[in-house]
Amino acid sequence: MAFSPPPPPPPPPPPESSQASSSCPSSAFYSATQSPSSFSLSPSSSSSPSASLAPFVEHLHGDRRARIPAVSASDRPSPFPAKRFYDVFLGFCGAKARPLLRRFVRWLCAELEMHGISCFASDAAACRTAASRGAAREAAAAASFGVVVVAEESLANRCSIEEMHGFLERGKLIPVFFALAKGDCVARDVIERRGELWRRYGGGEGEWKEVLDGLSQIEVALEANAGNLRGRILQVVELLGMQLGRRSVVESAKTWRELAADEFPFPRNANFVGRKKELHDLEVLLFREEHKFVDIEIDRKGKKPLTMEESEECIEIEGSLSKSSHRSFMKKRHGKEITGREFSLRKGVACVCGDSGIGKTELLLEFAYKFSQRYKMVLWVGGEARYLRENYMRLLPKLGVDVGIGNEVYTDGNGRRSFEDIEGDAIAKVRKELMRDIPFLLVIDNLESDKDWWDGRSIMELLPYAGGETHVLISTRLPQLMNVKPLRLLYLSSSEAMSLMTRSLRYIRTEDIDALRIIEDKIGRLPMGLALAGAILSELQIDPPKLLNLINKMPLSELTWGTKEDRVLNRNPFLVQLLDFCFSVLDQSNNFEKLALGMAEASTWFAPSPIPISFLSLAACEISKERKHMHVWRTLRHMISCSCMKPRTSTKNSEDEASSLLIRLGIAKRSTKERYLSFHDIIKLHARRRSNVEVARAVVRAIIIEGSVTQHYDHIWAACFLLFKFGMGPAVADLSTRDLVLFIKQLVLPLVSQSFRMLSMYNSALELLRLASNTLDAVVDSFISGTNNESLCLTSAKRRSNAVSNALLHQDLEYLRATILETRALIMLKGGQYDRAEQLCRTAVSIKEKVGPQFADPEVLLFFV
Repeated sequence: MAFSPPPPPPPPPPPESSQASSSCPSSAFYSATQSPSSFSLSPSSSSSPSASLAPFVEHLHGDRRARIPAVSASDRPSPFPAKRFYDVFLGFCGAKARPLLRRFVRWLCAELEMHGISCFASDAAACRTAASRGAAREAAAAASFGVVVVAEESLANRCSIEEMHGFLERGKLIPVFFALAKGDCVARDVIERRGELWRRYGGGEGEWKEVLDGLSQIEVALEANAGNLRGRILQVVELLGMQLGRRSVVESAKTWRELAADEFPFPRNANFVGRKKELHDLEVLLFREEHKFVDIEIDRKGKKPLTMEESEECIEIEGSLSKSSHRSFMKKRHGKEITGREFSLRKGVACVCGDSGIGKTELLLEFAYKFSQRYKMVLWVGGEARYLRENYMRLLPKLGVDVGIGNEVYTDGNGRRSFEDIEGDAIAKVRKELMRDIPFLLVIDNLESDKDWWDGRSIMELLPYAGGETHVLISTRLPQLMNVKPLRLLYLSSSEAMSLMTRSLRYIRTEDIDALRIIEDKIGRLPMGLALAGAILSELQIDPPKLLNLINKMPLSELTWGTKEDRVLNRNPFLVQLLDFCFSVLDQSNNFEKLALGMAEASTWFAPSPIPISFLSLAACEISKERKHMHVWRTLRHMISCSCMKPRTSTKNSEDEASSLLIRLGIAKRSTKERYLSFHDIIKLHARRRSNVEVARAVVRAIIIEGSVTQHYDHIWAACFLLFKFGMGPAVADLSTRDLVLFIKQLVLPLVSQSFRMLSMYNSALELLRLASNTLDAVVDSFISGTNNESLCLTSAKRRSNAVSNALLHQDLEYLRATILETRALIMLKGGQYDRAEQLCRTAVSIKEKVGPQFADPEVLLFFV
């Protein structure tokens, strides 16, 4: 049965009409009260609306006009073939000479279009012909509301005054004062104080005064500047949504406000000192359009001008080169040929490098807080190698993109597609959102490698293309990152180092200054160490000479850092003594101080992200029980499942006291998430020296008890890295058989489901399932053979003998093995790997037939239905 297409929707009603005027002077504003027949363009202009509007779109967006599609007569049914209705007319003036104004207008226009509000943007300064002025008047008359960005140039432009005058008469004007205040727009004051504006204006004085008086008396008026761009744009969107009666637009703006409230991982550092030059350098790198550059002429042969930033080591070029110029420029000044990768431009990308503890994260955090209003949102991504891909892909929900998959099989016209191609498509969706005219600040903190840990993909493939409104800020310990010239951080000056240590000291004696100078020199002016010393002085209320004496008394243990460990602790023994002193302060008789010590030791095995205090407290209690009742606990442990584990003895008050002590001592810092703590990499590395397998096992058990895939995905991955042999490294922790089964059921399978269904991370999901399957195979083999293998999860002979005698546990293991095989087959079917999927399914069916259907656990496959 054939279905006919539904009838087209009825055309929108024409604007309110009154008596038409057959002819109007070219300087008059065409209001909505005029007849549609009176709207006509100059004979030199095209009769097609898309052709008449093209110059405005081109002027606003330059070579990227496709970002806001040009209008056409077929976009919306209309009774007037030469006219289109708009929700908003966006007027501005002089954006070409003011980069910040141009950024604001592009952002606002893209934001309106994204929310489904049709918008026509016009630069009054570009309306130099009768055709362009006529098209602007036609669009303004066809718009429901007028949003006019009022700047100083607007008050001196005839077309801009006409636009505001027309919308004021209709009562549909929403002015946005840019770098101006509402009180500045008084005709008498403007004439007296800004006479140049009046002399430049060529219209009638009565109309000009009427517009300024109307602006000064209008009720709805917004004031925008460099410090509140985001807030004003969201206010405009919300206001238009309410005026147009579109509740979804208002709700969407409110959702963005809620998301932006959690954009920062840490609160702003109130004790941030120095780095003024570095902050200015980052501002110049990212907002280079607002700063002056050297214009260098190169043989262009008709190409557009080139803008070049001179440097002794690199030359960045923006523009297009002819082939001959490109070949001639591919030689450096010293005659060495440079590659295309080195020649490419990374506009909008800034990289900060330096040693651990030098203050890279604090610098990025201060920059993000300082310029956050210039971006719609700050997207903070942890750059640690194992977690980078997942952290990056979790930007999709924040950007409003859904990559959820159904039951489709991914193939193309040429056959099957690899998982790398499918993951590449998901990455492309993130990049596409970041390449709009809506600006974001993407911060990749502590980038460990320029290659992805999972598949070796270049980090540059994750970043948006150069030249967009989104900026990328990277911190790393790598000396060089691809083709991005890094900004290397140096150590603080002597005065800055002194202020960082003495921020809480009221009275400073001469001997105190001498002792502080010695501490400063021994630490090497490392900001992290200086802040730690200042926190100890503030918390313990001791004199600097006494602190220096106590640190020197700490035994200097032999350093055993590996080649891949942080170099700072290798070459700074005094910093190691300072950390030992901090941990000795925690190792006191008070219960909450003992709890704080266990929390600090457990932090080393969690993921490099803020950690829930409840996780730390539970792991610390497990560590304490392991150390006090080691033999008894090992005897009874196989009888206790994680689900019925004895509750931790610490209370919420003791957790708060312990976490507060860690913060006051500078060992941990607060997170913007409530009841979360973050630990520096140097602290974690030092805590690992005091740690052992029992601490790692306690961390995994804490994650099993209170972990949630939706909230603690990164820490669940950390537990997987501890239990399974990823890469060449061995497994660090082990679990009892019951705990292992519970961990895989409750956390591993849901984590895999979320990874490939919501984030399109197929390779990592398959690798996790493969390692979990191998671990279960080894455990099952130990059940059958009765042998004891130290590499297995069962390291106790008594625990193994008890597990062998438990037939129900054996069958539960077998069924879990089959479930994992079925899940692997399901993922491989998505990628078109039918032969391998069929083999895994046959193996799973064989296992289930051997075990029996009565042992099926329906909850296991709940996530894959």
